[in-house]
Amino acid sequence: MKRVLRIAICLVLVLSLIGTVVAYAQTESNAYISSFGGAVSVANDGTVTVNFGTHGTGQMDKIGASAISIYENGQFQRTYFATNPLYTATMMGTDDYDFYGYVTYAGTKGNTYQALITHYAEKDGGCGTEHMWTDIAS
Repeated sequence: MKRVLRIAICLVLVLSLIGTVVAYAQTESNAYISSFGGAVSVANDGTVTVNFGTHGTGQMDKIGASAISIYENGQFQRTYFATNPLYTATMMGTDDYDFYGYVTYAGTKGNTYQALITHYAEKDGGCGTEHMWTDIAS
């Protein structure tokens, strides 16, 4: 009897964990973006670098970040757009499965920084985005 009870409890736990994993995976991706990440770092001279990675669900026509907004000490400072030719090469790739990029911002050492990254992927006229706040760096 104890053995049957243990097996039943184990089975219930395994089934509940399977449901949790599936639900988590669905909230972290869409039909175009399978995963994404980013981080903010500040160099000794105050230069802020926002690094990111966007991973597609297959080979995408365009993939990367469509926009990156910088916040300094909690206040909005500026937004970089991939459509701007100055940033296209470091923010967006074409005909690839993933893209790793960055932007830099002339900050001040000792201040805190945060970025809102809009990850983007496009295929055959359709597209998907995922928004991500980075950790605060100082």
